[in-house]
Amino acid sequence: MAECGGTPRLFRAERIQSCTVLEEPVRLPGNRTLKEVWAELKSDVEGRAGALRVAALVHRDTLDMFSRITAGFLVSVAEPAEGGWPVVELAYPEVRAVHQLLQFGPHVRITGPPEAVAELRDWARRAWLAQSDAEGTPEAPSGISG
Repeated sequence: MAECGGTPRLFRAERIQSCTVLEEPVRLPGNRTLKEVWAELKSDVEGRAGALRVAALVHRDTLDMFSRITAGFLVSVAEPAEGGWPVVELAYPEVRAVHQLLQFGPHVRITGPPEAVAELRDWARRAWLAQSDAEGTPEAPSGISG
């Protein structure tokens, strides 16, 4: 837990590369106690439990960038057996939020739930259709139809 821009935030301990211990005491906003701030931050994180949980496979070479970009939604990362793609779990507020994953192209594969898979496929199809020009529509990737 640390302050960032005047707001208390939680940070993933495994992402901390270094730290400096300061002599000055900690000042919590609004004269709250550490216990109160921790309870509020914990509640925010646990409040995501009711959100749409999305499971996906992420190409190993993309995992670091993926983790940074999706940090606000990333719940867990699990290393697969036998050198496969890492398995991630994300908590999105609604199914349309999976559109964020389209930027990773073929380096991310949503495995569930079915409504998240369908939403991303539909959004990818719409993006492809939007790229047609006056001379006609480019050839569709396999599995996409107008």
